[in-house]
Amino acid sequence: MELYFVCRRLAEQPAVPDGPSGEAVRQILDHRALPDGMPVLLDAQMRPVEPACSWFRHLAYAFLEPETLRCYAYIARPLVVFLAERGSDVLSATEVDLIAYRAARTELQEQPVDDATWRREAAVLNALFSWLVEQGRLRRRPFRVPRRGSPLGGAPAKDMQIRHLTLPQYRYWRDVGMGGHLPDTEVDPEFRGWAPHRHRAAVELALLTGMRKQEWSTLLLPELGEGWRRPADPVDLVLQACAKYRRRRVVYVPIAALRMLDAFLLLERPDLVRRWARALTARRADLFVATASITTRAVLAASSTGSGATS
Repeated sequence: MELYFVCRRLAEQPAVPDGPSGEAVRQILDHRALPDGMPVLLDAQMRPVEPACSWFRHLAYAFLEPETLRCYAYIARPLVVFLAERGSDVLSATEVDLIAYRAARTELQEQPVDDATWRREAAVLNALFSWLVEQGRLRRRPFRVPRRGSPLGGAPAKDMQIRHLTLPQYRYWRDVGMGGHLPDTEVDPEFRGWAPHRHRAAVELALLTGMRKQEWSTLLLPELGEGWRRPADPVDLVLQACAKYRRRRVVYVPIAALRMLDAFLLLERPDLVRRWARALTARRADLFVATASITTRAVLAASSTGSGATS
């Protein structure tokens, strides 16, 4: 079985000989309302594998992100293949089939998955079977739900998935591990890292704002007030394009994080720009050039309309 993903951009490429044109393909996708990123599972005869494809379309219509759809598809495909090799399918699977699949994933395959990975996969597969029951294609889920643990029989988590740091531990990691200091706050001359002010500013910004990884890693300096922010003022940052589900929200950036950022801009950024100038010059065709500075009034107007965040 082969797994594909809808991508209208590929229709712009030259058409396959004796096949439909790119425009015809786009019209079919638009007529069927198949969004980009939607998974499509095909068998050896290039026919859609049901009910997996219907479930993928249901998830796409629920406006899940393409990355989430891809993750769900790569979890569902191995189960469909495993059941086919046993002469079964999703609609006729029994509890024995699913227990055998769990053993294959967690014990028998060449690189077994760990408990945390299996719990994530079990949650996705449970969602698939629950949807089949809701649609009336199954009378009930083909497994018993234990009082504790995963719906597919995984063991309950015994260890914390997240390690919590105390404030002294965080400061030690920030200043010693990322900033190149000694435990007594002196500068470590043997520190082998680079741009310690940049790294300290980055972790402080992530902690004090509570932004998700995708939001934090796609920030632009103008969004933090570079060029128009007064040094004593915090920043209210509007996120939308890079936020989860693209839902608009406002993030408060406190003065402490901005002060660390200002130290990086003053001490390290000019040298980093000089180092990267050659590489950026080679990529100049892919970059944009700002010919005018953005005024404070323009930034505030953009923020008020929800267009102040980019990904």
